[in-house]
Amino acid sequence: MTPTFQRGDHAVATSAKIVPAPAAWVSEGWPTLLLWPSGWNRYVDAVAGSWSSRPKLGTPLDAALRRLVVVFRILGWLWMSLLVVLTLAADAGANQSIVVGSAITATLWTGVVVLVATRTNYLGSWWFVVTDGVVVLGIGAASTVSGAEDLFHGGYLIAWLVLAAYGGGRLWALGGAVLLTVEQVVVHVADGRGLVATGGSVVFFIFAYVVGWTTDSLRKLSAERTAALEALEEERAASVRADERARLADQMHDTVLQTLHALRLSAEEPEEVRYLSRQQERELRREIATLRSPYERSYRVALLSARDEVEGMYKVEIDPVLRSDTQMSEQTQVLVDAAREALLNAAAHSGATKIDLFSEDSESLHV
Repeated sequence: MTPTFQRGDHAVATSAKIVPAPAAWVSEGWPTLLLWPSGWNRYVDAVAGSWSSRPKLGTPLDAALRRLVVVFRILGWLWMSLLVVLTLAADAGANQSIVVGSAITATLWTGVVVLVATRTNYLGSWWFVVTDGVVVLGIGAASTVSGAEDLFHGGYLIAWLVLAAYGGGRLWALGGAVLLTVEQVVVHVADGRGLVATGGSVVFFIFAYVVGWTTDSLRKLSAERTAALEALEEERAASVRADERARLADQMHDTVLQTLHALRLSAEEPEEVRYLSRQQERELRREIATLRSPYERSYRVALLSARDEVEGMYKVEIDPVLRSDTQMSEQTQVLVDAAREALLNAAAHSGATKIDLFSEDSESLHV
């Protein structure tokens, strides 16, 4: 940005440069646990994007629920890993190929869940919940058909219910509990363990109901809170608009109407009429610049205010051509002060009746 002002046939100038600070790297959400090239998302989108139902992302609640899904999955995997190690070490009758294969499958799929939760928005999609259920049901069946004396799947099965609750609330979680219970009953009976051994499956329903109800309740409260905040924001916006209309009305009364009254009284004094007209014009231009500027403290408006001050003191005409604007800062304030001082010098000592003020964008600020 280069603001330049000229007075008469010469100019007074000084220079400064503003170099913006580099943007800080901000890490949100989960740390990168595994390499996931960003370009891969394009292929995931192409394959699954047209038939997936993705949950809305970006809210603090969604981020917290995703973390909960990942935490339960990792805890379930750690629990299962410990039981697998104990099974391999102490249970000679267990089919080690099935046990090791189940552990490898759980490890790889846990990594997939973590990646999907941290790198994509497919975590709550119905197709991903179904795929996760197939893997979990397979691991649960393997825990029985391996011939191990004790089940080694640990808490890996209930981790699916947390994901199901994230994707579809209490209904999906209870549906997952039904499937897990049916599977456990079938494989237990087929393995000759009896129905008594399946009694523990009731924990699936209790856990599914609690997690599903909690998820639904949190989302309902979050939606109500969001609606209340939006209503409050709309009310604030309406108040701001009302205040702005009142301010504009006061501005019109204090400037335009008073100036018009003064013009009527000074109709026989051309110079005074010209000066009052010019004064009203610059006030309106400054007001328009203030309304148009996206900045709370506008550099352009600050230059116009300095221009208006000098014009009012010396009754000279300063013609501004301001092609740039930015937020006021310590550097731009120095430039505005320098511009004001130079305009004062030009108006007081040059004898000129018209002074040009020019500002435009460049790599540095130059006055």
